[in-house]
Amino acid sequence: MRFTCINVGYGDSFLLECENSVMLVDGGSALDSEFAASPSRIRSADYLTKAGIKQIDILIITHIHEDHVGGLTAVLNQIPVKKVLIPYNPKLFRNQSIPPAHENAPENVKLFAQALYRFTDIMQLCENRKIPVEEISMGMCIPVGNSHIRFLGPAEKDKTAFIEGLQHFFSAPHEDRQSEWFPYLDKISNAASLLLKISYKDTHLLLCADNCPSNWDSAIFPLLENVTVLKLPHHGQKDAVNEKIMAMMKPDYVLTTASSDRRHNSANPAVYELIQKLSGTDKQPVFLFSDGTNYEPYFSREKPFRAICISFGEKGSVPEFIDYDM
Repeated sequence: MRFTCINVGYGDSFLLECENSVMLVDGGSALDSEFAASPSRIRSADYLTKAGIKQIDILIITHIHEDHVGGLTAVLNQIPVKKVLIPYNPKLFRNQSIPPAHENAPENVKLFAQALYRFTDIMQLCENRKIPVEEISMGMCIPVGNSHIRFLGPAEKDKTAFIEGLQHFFSAPHEDRQSEWFPYLDKISNAASLLLKISYKDTHLLLCADNCPSNWDSAIFPLLENVTVLKLPHHGQKDAVNEKIMAMMKPDYVLTTASSDRRHNSANPAVYELIQKLSGTDKQPVFLFSDGTNYEPYFSREKPFRAICISFGEKGSVPEFIDYDM
């Protein structure tokens, strides 16, 4: 299995190639400003094209936020996709019209409105092209080639809250959408995002999207003990780790999809101090950061890169830093 974290700046986009199957989890941002800020960042669709990806067997969209869904319209327009998995019923979005947020709305609310519009557009695009879209719930397990995906979240209460909020949003008057439902849905979207564990032989990847440990159902805790790669939730902000849960895991790699400007207190040093403390002296994880070259003392690279790739096989795993056309 080959796991690739694409450098989309502040956001998530992961490519997994296993035997004859190709899977993409999220697509990063579509904001011009995100890519103009650093020449090493690359839009997910452009990376996939440069990497020679001809088809995506499964596209997983973890939740509705711009830095996860923004880049997916371009992906769907450039590369054939066979199936899409989402944490909601796709029928919710059928024939829905999403207005932009008010000009005086906070920036995060504007971005959420933009993401909800884009996600709704993606659902319509899938329907027009007859791409199957399946709703995913906690506890489901799906085979993908010689690997399988087990969905460990969102917890049912968080999923239900988000779906009920969507239903209220779609039926509300315009002003209530603006003043109440855009901010509310933006606030709870992270907790309702997919938490997935991808397993291939003895390799186990825990991709947390922005679903932080405080939201996880305790029933999944026994499934966390053998994690090989932990993709920290919420871009390594302070709520990305929980001491009790982190003590269960002894990952080989801890990956953070923060941007090099560390906005919103992402890639928070307190997170890595806690992980090091709980890991002990016998097995410290390798810290990887998707954007930027200097997160000392945890990570340092001489040259910038477009992506981090880890191939898992009989000879172990070593990160490879990809620099297409730099």
